[in-house]
Amino acid sequence: MPKDNVQAYDIGIIGGGPAGLCAAIFARLKGLSVVVFEPKEQTIDKACGEGLMPSVVEELKEMGVVIPESHPFKGIRYINQKGAQKEDPATWADGHFKSGDGWGVRRLTLHNALRKRAEELGVVWRHKRVQTLEEQEVGVLVEDTITKYCIAADGLHSPTRKKLGLAKPAKLPKRVGIRQHFEMTPWSPYVEVYWSEFGECYITPVSDT
Repeated sequence: MPKDNVQAYDIGIIGGGPAGLCAAIFARLKGLSVVVFEPKEQTIDKACGEGLMPSVVEELKEMGVVIPESHPFKGIRYINQKGAQKEDPATWADGHFKSGDGWGVRRLTLHNALRKRAEELGVVWRHKRVQTLEEQEVGVLVEDTITKYCIAADGLHSPTRKKLGLAKPAKLPKRVGIRQHFEMTPWSPYVEVYWSEFGECYITPVSDT
């Protein structure tokens, strides 16, 4: 049984990336107390496509998240590497959104905005890596904190999922992702996806420059 002085929360979230922060924000908007366990104190970055779909844009507005810098895009353009000339229709396919624009947003910008909103709403942080996770009669003991419910949002290779015996072998070989930003004016109103048998290249406008 937990000690009497152990602090309790409605929701405990393991992982302070975008998924964990979105869960924390929505929980706070419902009036629930929330604690996030995340060992990294700085902004969390990773290689990703940086394009937010229209449904995500609406969710961010609902959460009250303010994105300080972004660039709209109206759909996805798929381009076969063998020929990238628009005059050749066999090499292009455009998909237009019907429910508004998507936003190109740098991963760092997105995370900072989510973190700021979570802090405004009173989300509590525990800057530690979760080693202890036990289900008890009164809830879930996460380290030295009791939570009524616990959400694992600690990534694709979730240590929590492995700890609970829920991990499954990967069906596909590992992929390698790299990302680079270029200072230039966006030339397309789309996220452009170039592909070949060796890999894919996503080009996303994240600002006017």
